[in-house]
Amino acid sequence: MFKLFDNKNADEIAVLIEKEKVKLEDLFLGKEKDREAFKIAIKNRPALLAKITDSEKGKALLKYAIDLDPSNFIYLKKEQYTESLAQKFLLFRLNEIDKYNKQTKTDAVSVQTSLDDKVLLNYSYASQDGDEVNYFDNELQVPASLKYCFKATLKIVNALTLIDKIDLHVTQLGKNKIKNTLTDIFDNKFKAFISEYLSNKKVGYYSLCANVDTVEASFKQNVKESFEPYGIELGEFIIKKFAIPKDIQNRIEDQYFRIRQQKEETEATNELAKKSLELYESKLAIENKYPEGIHSLTEYEKDLALKRYLVKNGFNPDEEVDRKVDVENVKDKADYSLDKKQDVIPEPVEETNVAKTAYVISMVIAIIISIIVFATNVNTGLILFGVLVAVFGLIGIAFYDKINKTEKPNNENEKTNQGDDLTE
Repeated sequence: MFKLFDNKNADEIAVLIEKEKVKLEDLFLGKEKDREAFKIAIKNRPALLAKITDSEKGKALLKYAIDLDPSNFIYLKKEQYTESLAQKFLLFRLNEIDKYNKQTKTDAVSVQTSLDDKVLLNYSYASQDGDEVNYFDNELQVPASLKYCFKATLKIVNALTLIDKIDLHVTQLGKNKIKNTLTDIFDNKFKAFISEYLSNKKVGYYSLCANVDTVEASFKQNVKESFEPYGIELGEFIIKKFAIPKDIQNRIEDQYFRIRQQKEETEATNELAKKSLELYESKLAIENKYPEGIHSLTEYEKDLALKRYLVKNGFNPDEEVDRKVDVENVKDKADYSLDKKQDVIPEPVEETNVAKTAYVISMVIAIIISIIVFATNVNTGLILFGVLVAVFGLIGIAFYDKINKTEKPNNENEKTNQGDDLTE
């Protein structure tokens, strides 16, 4: 057979193959002429590929045919499909430019090959008007709608399973069909997941945005099982953003500030009630200690403190309340007047001693005289100073009791009057 082919060129061999006088499996791919004849034959009559048997040589021929042109896959019978051939065909169809159905801005698919020769799909999706998640914001108590944008990486680990699951002829299997399949899974699952998450967690838009990492991990685990029947493995999943319409955002912000204002007002009221109650208790303690005195605690202050205390503790301030105050003999402060004299504290009276004063003055005069004499004559001054010291020393000893005796005012009537005032 090889000798017969040696006498013919590639075109002649291709004609024999097309007329089925020679089988494709009779070719030897190691020869360039046979390879060229194979290319010409399957290009002119690609249906011949379905006649290749499931032998080792037949598998090599099919692989060569798909390497030449992945679209040759559509001429194979299902029994001839292998995983490697299906992967190459899907990669080709996903990279094929669809002139009639261009990708929209809402979703997009880009394709590349993984290290283990599997098809990788980089999928992104952004919801548009009419495609929002409608929910009730439990935090702010307002209805709202949510838009979202995410991207994901998917690996087709089993292309034959994907083909069987989509259940279409391979001629209809392209980027749009696979993209629509992914969109249906993601869209339905994500909407249901977000609605359930917001409802179960009792949260709203701002809490959702603050916990994106948790939402991503939970959704990835939730949707992972949905792709397994398609032979697809979910890798990376990232939520790029959440968004709400501008009018709803303004309404949510207004509601948020109203709630915050009410909270601040409640806190301020509770703080004022606490201060009023403390003031009431402190003034009441003074009344209890000095029941006959004049105090600044009015009935209005008592009622105000009591009402705020009741409001703080959940009672109705308009109900009749029995107030027990441990204050007896309390008079009306508006008509009350104190008809008694103020307590008078007597001023201290300076004590006097005439003898002591005369003694000190005399001694000072004597010292001055001795200084003058000393300035004139030193010896005479010293003698005079010694004499004066001796004289005043003797006088001090002799009249010690009289000099140190203190004279006090003898106004018994005045003292008695002061004592009576203090007694009153």
